Amino acid sequence: MQITKRKKQAIKNIVAAILSLLLLFSALRLIPALLCALPDSGADYLTSALNGTLGLDGRRYVFLPTQTPTTTPDSAPVRDESGAEAPDDVSDSADDAKLPVIPVNLCWYEAGETPGLYLHNTTDYNVDLNAFTNRTYPVKPSGESGPQVLILHTHGTESYLPDGADSYDEDESFRSENTEENVVAVGRVFADTLRSAGISVIHDETMYDRDDFNAAYTSSRAAVYDWLEKYPSIRYVFDLHRDSVFTADGENQKPVAEIGGETAAQIMLVVGTDQGGADHAGWRQNLTVAVAYQQLLNADYPTLARPICLRTASFNQQCLPGMLLLEIGACGNTLTEAKRAARLAALSFISLYDSSMS
Repeated sequence: MQITKRKKQAIKNIVAAILSLLLLFSALRLIPALLCALPDSGADYLTSALNGTLGLDGRRYVFLPTQTPTTTPDSAPVRDESGAEAPDDVSDSADDAKLPVIPVNLCWYEAGETPGLYLHNTTDYNVDLNAFTNRTYPVKPSGESGPQVLILHTHGTESYLPDGADSYDEDESFRSENTEENVVAVGRVFADTLRSAGISVIHDETMYDRDDFNAAYTSSRAAVYDWLEKYPSIRYVFDLHRDSVFTADGENQKPVAEIGGETAAQIMLVVGTDQGGADHAGWRQNLTVAVAYQQLLNADYPTLARPICLRTASFNQQCLPGMLLLEIGACGNTLTEAKRAARLAALSFISLYDSSMS
């Protein structure tokens, strides 16, 4: 039977579509190899450019436990960030234009239970956190006089809700350049608490995402290296952020803990690796520091710290073994809740600092 021209064209279209899909699949598989082949700056730039084009934050991830928690959330929250400046006021009135914020516990155990070491592992690496408790601690005294801790904010415009707010406007973007209401204000509390214990601290209040979000990590990395060159005494670097926690259904969740009769935002330590292409073969040293810090947080303030998050991106942590990304609260938390968490996190870090510098 002779095949009509229409059937021939249909077959050609199907074959062309299959070939296009195969080419697209092959190209996507080549991206990780391309990132690995690029120098650090090139890999980070390409990653941030792709994220910016797709409208994503480089720290976006899905809540996927890799160690069995004592308790798990009922739904799978997606963490992401977006947009511009926070409003001056948020009303608590029941209004169709308002969306609710849901308090949740994301530490994988309940108050009164024994805290454990848990991990959000978004990499392909097989990691046993308990094994890291026996590793040699990588941070030692520098022998140099000068500041010992650097605090900065790659995403300094990340902001919080006003005190008392349990809802927000539908078009709220949780961003502000006002350093009295964004994560920079929370960083001040962290810095001041360390200073009160006699620790010399530099708090870089630059908002590295203000002018170019996609270049924020490149800009903050250059700043870290500049600070380290100026002050070789620096042993620890904290990149302080504010997380966002939304369920797959769009529910805005705020992670909270009751500490000393007050509500504080939960915090999370984020550790980067070299899997995304960055030159960061020493990421296990950073994870060793995070594990030691997490143990102190669990002992001092149970339910304050969410599981450590291990990521494929480096988050500039190749700069120093003692560099960590610290998420303080989420966009559903109030500024006061975040400040309380910053103070508690700093108090636990003081113990870690004293033990490592003695």
